[in-house]
Amino acid sequence: MSAEAKSSLPRVVVLCGDPGLVRELATPASRRGWQCRAVSSPYEAAAELLAGPREVLVVDLRLLGRRHLRLLEMARSAGAEVLGIGALPAGTGSDELSGVRLVARADITRRVEEAVLHRTAAQAPVADAGTYVPTQGAAETVQAKRQAVPLESAPATGQILTNEELTALLEDEP
Repeated sequence: MSAEAKSSLPRVVVLCGDPGLVRELATPASRRGWQCRAVSSPYEAAAELLAGPREVLVVDLRLLGRRHLRLLEMARSAGAEVLGIGALPAGTGSDELSGVRLVARADITRRVEEAVLHRTAAQAPVADAGTYVPTQGAAETVQAKRQAVPLESAPATGQILTNEELTALLEDEP
């Protein structure tokens, strides 16, 4: 693969000390044709973000100290989706984690795949306005997709966090 083609592949940076998680994310990455770069320190993660566009930054929040929270802001500024796993750093305020999607360890692979697919679809070139030809039943298909959204993942009235986010926050696994 040429260097130009390789640089256009979707990219995921994983800041985690768990080699099992890195392997788990590398499998769908290679199968789907995206790059998965594992780093072991917030400084390496920052260097990866500065080296080029990244679609997703996966961060084990236990590896972040107060002085490393700037990494999250840098990732958001670079347009990367930030997925956080693990316990929150001591003394971290909600404003410092604004924009970080907290994910349970068991759901991380699925969430990374969804984020990459969503981001690459949003970046896909749009056809000229004159080339769209609606197919019969297109309105029904759109309506069916709207109705197919599972309601259990959406917060109920009065809830601040989804059940998935609560599970991620309360997760005790290392």
